Amino acid sequence: MGKKTVIICVALIVLAICAVCLWNQVYAILAIVAAVLAVLVFGLKSIDGTLERHPKLALMDGTEIVKMKEIEVMAAKYTPVIVGEPLIDEPGQTDSELEIPPLTDEESR
Repeated sequence: MGKKTVIICVALIVLAICAVCLWNQVYAILAIVAAVLAVLVFGLKSIDGTLERHPKLALMDGTEIVKMKEIEVMAAKYTPVIVGEPLIDEPGQTDSELEIPPLTDEESR
């Protein structure tokens, strides 16, 4: 169940309980209805604002978000640093003039 559905269900349950308990007190029921509707609108707008700011997380659940963060950390941690000569030769240089550095033990694996 989504967050919006939970908020709406809780609001309906609160309204039903208030209607049963305060059956003859119209102004109390109206005050509670106004308060519940205010909280409901604020909660739904808050969720929509968060989803607009973070669209990538909109379709993910809590465990999926944690797994995605773990993958991002692992990718950043173990990204190899590429060091070496430029892949494009100097213009006008022939193959016999190119200097090829010897491979180290680490590079030959």
